[in-house]
Amino acid sequence: MNRLKYSRCYLVGPMDFDRDGGKIWREELEEYLDSLGVISLNPYTKPLHHSHGPEMLEDDVGAANRKLWQESGQFDKVAASMKLARAVDLRMVDHADFIIAYLNFNTIMTGTIEELVTANREKKPVIILSSRPKETM
Repeated sequence: MNRLKYSRCYLVGPMDFDRDGGKIWREELEEYLDSLGVISLNPYTKPLHHSHGPEMLEDDVGAANRKLWQESGQFDKVAASMKLARAVDLRMVDHADFIIAYLNFNTIMTGTIEELVTANREKKPVIILSSRPKETM
């Protein structure tokens, strides 16, 4: 009996400061979860509506746009983009039955921490993967 079949798992971890690394571990884990019948909720493929504009999506183009806006001081555009992404990410925490979080202590994890706090508040099971061995924590 597979008790995980059709459950939903949200994959939490740094994105903006760990684009490639953030994609790789999620894709590898999605493959494994799929074999168990678990539905993965991946922030790289989040369900943002295209009516918000392609620059608002959480793909590589959207991330590059945010970086350009930040460097050129267009913080209103960065804020609008992140406000939408944050709302969708927290909604995916709401929809998940459990969370798998990758903590990379070599990068900024602001959104990751908020998502973990939200999951904890909602009493969701959280599985932690760490970039550091537990002996060093």
